Amino acid sequence: MTETPESPVESRPSTGTKASAAVLGALWIVCVVLVADGFFHELWGLARQPLNIYLLAALFAVLVFGVATLWMVRTTDGMGPPHLWRLGLLILLLGLTVRVGWVLYFDSYQMSDYGDYLTCGQEIVDGSIQACPTPVHWKRGLAIAAPVIALFGLKLGAFEAANLLLYLLSGGLFLILATKLVGLRWAVVGLAFFVTAPELFYPVTLASHDLHGMFWLLAFLVLAFRLEEALRSARWSSVGLFLPVALSVGLGIVLSGLEMSRSYGMMALTAMAIWIWVVMPRGESRKLRGWVDRAIWIVFFFVLPATVSGGLRGHLNSRFDRPPDVPAYSMVAVVTGTNILTANANPDQVLWRKVEYPILVEAGRIDFAWAKY
Repeated sequence: MTETPESPVESRPSTGTKASAAVLGALWIVCVVLVADGFFHELWGLARQPLNIYLLAALFAVLVFGVATLWMVRTTDGMGPPHLWRLGLLILLLGLTVRVGWVLYFDSYQMSDYGDYLTCGQEIVDGSIQACPTPVHWKRGLAIAAPVIALFGLKLGAFEAANLLLYLLSGGLFLILATKLVGLRWAVVGLAFFVTAPELFYPVTLASHDLHGMFWLLAFLVLAFRLEEALRSARWSSVGLFLPVALSVGLGIVLSGLEMSRSYGMMALTAMAIWIWVVMPRGESRKLRGWVDRAIWIVFFFVLPATVSGGLRGHLNSRFDRPPDVPAYSMVAVVTGTNILTANANPDQVLWRKVEYPILVEAGRIDFAWAKY
């Protein structure tokens, strides 16, 4: 007589896991709302425009790009790793060639924040910060402009060369990261999308934070995956822990670059903590053994990188005389200054927060924010 195998009893998630999942879900909702706001605004603007040559050109570009992508998917089917790596390198070099042509043909006027980054970078090199408008401009001037100015002077060609190098490094990191996630074939196909992203094209002639932010974000994710592999295979001894500790310290240094150039540091740390506490325990292949393992991973992925990053940025703040903070706006002020049916231009929002918002009676500010929608 055959015995019926007992069905495994599913373990109920703990209260902490439920709370973390709720926080993760709330963050997803916020992201969807923010993306939907911008998407709705673009559609609203497009619907009011007559059919013109720019729209036809955009549709033609989408058609050509779609056909090229389908061709790539078919071509890479059955292709071996050596050929795929060569194809990835070819895509990167083609993107570089187009960008070099753009740089030779067009020089950008460093307006708005980009000009402020240059001004702050020059003043940091000269030992003065009188013209830096805010601490955000100061830290981005230090991370983006000051190193180039210190080495080559205030020359647009030096910034363009640095941006082209960042493009190549970002493309290489994307290929490594995507290969770990989806395999080499789809990483190469995805690279074609990546190199055509506007954030990696137009800023090559600007002292922009876009290329820097993308580079540091990709470096952070690649290091995080490498740290995960090192922790899973580490032997708990002084020699066995050397690589995880070194990678964790490197993660903190990269985190500093991410925060200084794009203000993504806290977001990256929060995502890492949620990933360890919520996502990691759910997969059997990646399951952590109880609270002790989670605590160890939190130390390597959160505590040590945050300590290194905070110490490094604190040293830079004191070494280069960071300007004092400006008064922060509350979330209600930001919400009431946003309207999905308008352009949400920065000058309009700043005017609202500085002039109109303080006039509102404090008790009625939240009601006013809801009434706008």
